[in-house]
Amino acid sequence: MAMQMLGFELPAGYTYEQMAAQESNGASRPKRRQSCCGKSEKRRRRRKSLTIRHDAGRLSKWERLALRRHKEGKSLDYPFESEAIPNDLKASIQGALLLAGSEQEVRAAFKPLPFHRGWDGYP
Repeated sequence: MAMQMLGFELPAGYTYEQMAAQESNGASRPKRRQSCCGKSEKRRRRRKSLTIRHDAGRLSKWERLALRRHKEGKSLDYPFESEAIPNDLKASIQGALLLAGSEQEVRAAFKPLPFHRGWDGYP
């Protein structure tokens, strides 16, 4: 009935009643095979792994640049533009680079911080 109300044109030889009967029987739509992990989920996982690798690549590039600038005696207070690196992580690294005085401290700025669990040992 909705097809008729919306003014859909029917294929030759069909009536609106025949189309309604086919739709109520489920014959108008082919059955899709369900998998345990849909294509969209696989694409999302792939995109996420590519993003993580891209982020790591950008971080290592930034680290190499910071190390080179430190060895040349240049300031480590410089902008590093990358949309792949989240702003909070970027700010954390930039803050650590401002305080870095040695090559080890520059490298440490790019290492992930261990998760601090301040509630350990709490009764």
